[in-house]
Amino acid sequence: MTFYFKPPRGNISLHSLRECIEQRIKLLSSLDLLKTGEEIHFNIEYLLEGTALDRTGHFVLRLIALSSLEFQDFFISSERDLFELRLNHLKVKEFLLLARTVIRHANESLNKLPQVSDKKIYEFLQTLTYVFQEIALLANHMFNTLHSEDCTSHYVTIPFTLCLSFIHKREVNLRFGQALIPCGKWKKLLVLLFEKHLKAGMEELTKTNCFKKSIDDPRIEALAREVGARFKRKDHKSLTEEIQACDVDRESSFFPPCMAHLHRELRAKHRLTHESRRLYTLFLKDIGMSVGEAINFWKEEYSKPHSHNHGGCTHSWQENVRKYTYGIRHMYGLEGGRYNYRGPSCVGIQVVAKFRNIETVIDKPRSGRPKKKSPQQE
Repeated sequence: MTFYFKPPRGNISLHSLRECIEQRIKLLSSLDLLKTGEEIHFNIEYLLEGTALDRTGHFVLRLIALSSLEFQDFFISSERDLFELRLNHLKVKEFLLLARTVIRHANESLNKLPQVSDKKIYEFLQTLTYVFQEIALLANHMFNTLHSEDCTSHYVTIPFTLCLSFIHKREVNLRFGQALIPCGKWKKLLVLLFEKHLKAGMEELTKTNCFKKSIDDPRIEALAREVGARFKRKDHKSLTEEIQACDVDRESSFFPPCMAHLHRELRAKHRLTHESRRLYTLFLKDIGMSVGEAINFWKEEYSKPHSHNHGGCTHSWQENVRKYTYGIRHMYGLEGGRYNYRGPSCVGIQVVAKFRNIETVIDKPRSGRPKKKSPQQE
């Protein structure tokens, strides 16, 4: 079990490096099956926790994730899930060994920090050391087979900014800016801290000369291209049949209310505001529309005369063909930074709708409902 503070030293052949990457990606891609107890065969020498080959696979994929946005989300979430899976199978002695290693590495990192450094990193490392020290003292209690996630016998206190997901779900209490984490949630806390440690490590890596030199190495560059292309293809592969532009009217009856509303607005006015168009394009992409079909869909609609009385977009496809085509291709990860955008969740749309004009997505689908009268109207 390791928290991945230090990359390995020494030399490794390109063949072994490729095998490290292949085996780790195979492991990260198989976590859901492993949780069900299904037997999967790996070349285990590359995956033994804490070994040089295990750390090589992790840190090289960390490097590749910084150069391939298509792969980055998968890498972070899968490494977090792998840490959680390993943590849930730890015994007390194994956890105590992990705690001692993390505390030692965190203290070494603190001692290396310059006097004027990032306060967030300093606070995080101090908190990490404190949490592992406290949990180590109560490891027998925490790893008892009868220990419940609802147990509140013991607490650790950490800055609330380090556990915002707990705050958001109202899972913990606050006191003077500190979050009180009960022992029943300590494993979740360690998983959360591991994810923060991973993201912070990746962010720090981008600030070093090592990152640029490594990613400019033609061998690493080739590996990054291979991994990025693999996950780009996977992301663009729809779970359903590809939806054609001519099918949208028929399929719109199955859309969620907010997207069905945008479709009706588009058909009625032949235009949408910029933010509404962006959201609807991402939605069509997510349900299986290819970039070519998306261009055809918007070309057909924006080539029609617009309605002047709705106060929205008045541009035409003919006058702005390059702008619209580039925008669509950009959302599909084919232009600009080549980030493979995804549509936001319903909650995300509601949050954005409060601050931007999204064709009143939230209010209009409900416009048929009677409005409650204000006291002045009664």
